[in-house]
Amino acid sequence: MPAFFGHSLKGVVSDAMMTSRMRNNKMLKTKANYLRARNCEMKGIRQGVMRGGDGEYIDYSRNPDMSPDPMLAKEHIILKQIEVPQNETYLISISLSDGGVEKLYAEPDWDGVDVFNAFVDRLELFQFDLFGLYIIKDNVQHNFPMNTKLKKIKKLTWETDNGPKSHHEKIVFKIKWWKTPFRLDDINARKLYLKDLQENIVNGKFQPSDKVATRLAAIQFQLRYGDFIRSKHRPGYLLKMDLLHEFICNDVIENYMSTEYVETRIFSFHRRLGGFDKDSLESLYISIAKESQSWGFTYFPGTVEDDQCIVGVAEDGILINMNPVLDDDANFIPYYDIINIEAVGRGINFTFRKYRGQDKKRGKKSELFINLGKKGRDDVMELACGYIETLLYQQTEGVIIDPPMVPDFIPDGRFYMRPMYRVREKDDQKSALYWLKRFYLRECRYSDSEPLGRFLLQIENRLDNEELLDIIDLRFSKINDEDFELIWNSYLMTIQKKVICKLRGSVLELIPDIHLHTLILNGNSISDGDLVGRLINLATVVKVDISDNHLGIDGAKNLAPHLKDNFRLEELLLAHNSIQTDGFKTICKSVVNKENFRVFDFSANELDNECLKYINRFMETISCEALDLSENNFGDEALKEILKGLQSNKRLKYINISNCSATRNLERPLDKFFSNTNLHGLKLANNKLSFRIGPYLKHLMKQENLVVLDISYANIGSAGTGQIFRYLHKCQNLSELIVSGNITNKKGLKLLSDQLKKIKTIERLGLSYCKITKDGFITLSRGLSINESLTSLDISANNLSSKTACRHMEDVFGEGKLRELNLSGCCLEDKQLELVSEGIANSETLTRLHLDQNKFTQVGIKQLCYAIKLQPNLNLLTLQETGLETGLLVEILKRIGKSKINILDVRRNPKIMPRDEQLLEVMKRYINIYVKLSNVRSI
Repeated sequence: MPAFFGHSLKGVVSDAMMTSRMRNNKMLKTKANYLRARNCEMKGIRQGVMRGGDGEYIDYSRNPDMSPDPMLAKEHIILKQIEVPQNETYLISISLSDGGVEKLYAEPDWDGVDVFNAFVDRLELFQFDLFGLYIIKDNVQHNFPMNTKLKKIKKLTWETDNGPKSHHEKIVFKIKWWKTPFRLDDINARKLYLKDLQENIVNGKFQPSDKVATRLAAIQFQLRYGDFIRSKHRPGYLLKMDLLHEFICNDVIENYMSTEYVETRIFSFHRRLGGFDKDSLESLYISIAKESQSWGFTYFPGTVEDDQCIVGVAEDGILINMNPVLDDDANFIPYYDIINIEAVGRGINFTFRKYRGQDKKRGKKSELFINLGKKGRDDVMELACGYIETLLYQQTEGVIIDPPMVPDFIPDGRFYMRPMYRVREKDDQKSALYWLKRFYLRECRYSDSEPLGRFLLQIENRLDNEELLDIIDLRFSKINDEDFELIWNSYLMTIQKKVICKLRGSVLELIPDIHLHTLILNGNSISDGDLVGRLINLATVVKVDISDNHLGIDGAKNLAPHLKDNFRLEELLLAHNSIQTDGFKTICKSVVNKENFRVFDFSANELDNECLKYINRFMETISCEALDLSENNFGDEALKEILKGLQSNKRLKYINISNCSATRNLERPLDKFFSNTNLHGLKLANNKLSFRIGPYLKHLMKQENLVVLDISYANIGSAGTGQIFRYLHKCQNLSELIVSGNITNKKGLKLLSDQLKKIKTIERLGLSYCKITKDGFITLSRGLSINESLTSLDISANNLSSKTACRHMEDVFGEGKLRELNLSGCCLEDKQLELVSEGIANSETLTRLHLDQNKFTQVGIKQLCYAIKLQPNLNLLTLQETGLETGLLVEILKRIGKSKINILDVRRNPKIMPRDEQLLEVMKRYINIYVKLSNVRSI
């Protein structure tokens, strides 16, 4: 016996021998074989009435080839009739961690080892070292006396009711040694282990981090309810179904202070678990649970010199917390730092080895006596010494364990092993998320702030995984100024080691290496430009998108001083903010002569011709690559000054002056501008130009660099579109051409068709509202059938009612890569839809199909559904304003329910009744399809 055990472990030696006996006992006594046969008959009966009948055991002396190993012998037991002496038999009921109850017969002379072996055999466990038996009497848990005969166990009261003797006390079979299993290959053992583990985590006995707790809850939810369903599993679902507290501890919910946010975290991990089998999920649950700092601890209350404390015992060491409530100041001592554990009186005396210096040299010994009471003393001794004895046994037997013991011998008789990672983090090592939650969120009470919850989710997903927080994406999150203050402060917390929870307070010890480069806040209600500017300057932000907010004039003026001091920002997007002329003027002055800005977006900001006084100077001094001034009422004079100022900018690659009240008077300045610039993208949509713009665009198209050209609804007519089509072959890099809303004729479409045969880069083509006729479409389809680069085609709002034209629909798909087709408003009916469906069925790349504003009945829909079934990739189908009725929609869902369709848009069909019972039933059956209905968001 190693010196470590000493005289203080005499009582444990017998237990160690008993454990060895349990492990090595491979055959039950011959006189108890009939009881084993009886137990086998009852195998699988949970909380039921005992069945009658007798059995017969195999005589191994007559069958020498059969192994006496009970794990093999039980397969050969034949159930027949024998008699069980009822007055000499005990009936033992044992509760399992999954709520079930197993019953077995035993003799009075059996001890705890015999009962344990018989019960393990009943459950068909071969990895049973982790489990033990316990007696619960008067709500107090006691260890089952393993070396005492049943008839002498004082904690069990035996009574008989004209049959076998039974007991009133509750006997439970659960985890005894919270030892990290190397592998749990035993399916039954893993099931019981997992149930006990889940109970300890949900009840708060084990305290994982918030991240680990939510991931464990997601796995548990996946095991019980299956894969993630987008339309069903949303924040609020668990609380509504009263399931939240079944999966996660109350302490975690209090830490988050928002049940909606807890559910968001759970479902964000739940959606990743689709496709995992049950065994993989159970193993994943156990492996993630090991990340808990309190993994495997069994806690006991005690006192040290009249001060309350907590002692935790685990497989790799002892945890001592000098407060009655477990906190971060708990001290973990691994076993290799413990010299001796000795039971003294009603407590235990621990002898530790102290270290000194950075090289961890051995120092003086230290002792600590903890009063645990008699029962607590015995339980701690049994657990601690049991862990040590088990691991020592495994080492001597050469069994591979996890974690491995280092080295292969035990120096000085002391137990030596590598502990699990339980070292308490120092303050300067804790993550920014820890400080954010502990010191700021508890005070700001963010439970009603959905945007902040979304922001925190991004922080956790990155910082918890040791990733850089380089993007904050909070688009369309309903953020107002108050919410943005919380976000601003929250970001401060993530880049500070020490926290001061004051918005206008000082910032201490900023980490210099800040990696935030993209801030996306579009679609909110932010008006405080000062906070936006401070956040931009605080981090290394390169791109800021605050479009569709409420900055206004004051917000723009407050933002401008921060832009003046910024030398890193490259993209500033301020669309739809109503900054007006005064706000625009202030921002222009702040960015004059600053070369770091590359992209500006000032669209829809109520700018007008009053900008003439300073816009020229601004345009001459900036060296941006992209400028968006669309949807502002500039007029010709202001646009002339803008174009004049931009002529000297050789870096300009993209300009958008759509919907700026331009007329034909701007065409000559545009010609001069085109000849002096090298544009890659031009948008002139929704202006009142004329066909003369076509020849002027020739200078731009001859440069061979044009990638995007949008001249839709520009009043250029068939002459203008024809001239544009004539020079398309010069644009060797053109990928997007939009001429929607301009009349085209057969001659122009012939030019376009010929050019499509040559151009190998065009991906998107817009020809809606071009008054394309039957002959024009047939001509166009010839070029589409040869083109192999087109991925998106919009020919909506053209008359394709001719059957002859629809027969050429198959040519539209050709042999190319067409993914999106828009046939809305093309006067299609059932006969035309049947012809179109033939082309759809033959496409192998189509993913999005729009058939809005056409009139269909059951005949055409049937053929369309058949084509959709043959589609391997189609995931979006829109049927708005098509006259659909409830019954027809039900039929559509039944026919395409097993297709690849993810979204079915049937809005603006007034005859569809969203609350129809038959429709709701079908929508629930085909939950994989997200149906967009009028006044109904989702089902």
